[in-house]
Amino acid sequence: MNELDTIDFSRLEHLALPCNADITNLDFLARTPNLKSLNLSYCTQMGHNLYGLGRVRKLRVLKLTSICSLNNPDPADIAIMTETLCAVIPNLLNLRDLNLESNGNAVNDQLVQIIIQHLKQLEVLRLSSTAVTDLGLAGTYIDEIDPRLGPEEVARRQAVYQEYRANNDVGLSLSGLQSKLNLVSVICNFIT
Repeated sequence: MNELDTIDFSRLEHLALPCNADITNLDFLARTPNLKSLNLSYCTQMGHNLYGLGRVRKLRVLKLTSICSLNNPDPADIAIMTETLCAVIPNLLNLRDLNLESNGNAVNDQLVQIIIQHLKQLEVLRLSSTAVTDLGLAGTYIDEIDPRLGPEEVARRQAVYQEYRANNDVGLSLSGLQSKLNLVSVICNFIT
């Protein structure tokens, strides 16, 4: 048993742990039923261990600035981070403010489509220094796979994307959000 196991987090509403390289697991978030605001910015050692976020149902503000290392990133790690975020985001239905800035290729058009589809109450979305393009924001996302990946990884990604397309509406634009979205700091590095 570690020290976190003995702490009562049940009344905690706001938690800020930015720049903490020691955070590698978010399982303790299961014991934060009233958490409304979470800042894990610059916690680059979490890797793809973000599944604990999906347990925080009352979360309204989530800051994940630069959680993906942009210094010599491994394409496989980026793909896992994207897939993890795509799996977690649909569970955060109460989010109003989402900051994903400075995560490079881990935040892309596919993830924006998931955000638009599921986070209907979102009011602020920060996406600067990511791989989000105008196509993703406009809802005309085209699956583009990094040619540097091996053939097995390309085939796996294509299968995941085709399964997603078969089971979900695609082509959602920001206008699909019912709330009044304040799109902050969006810089599309890849304009088509």
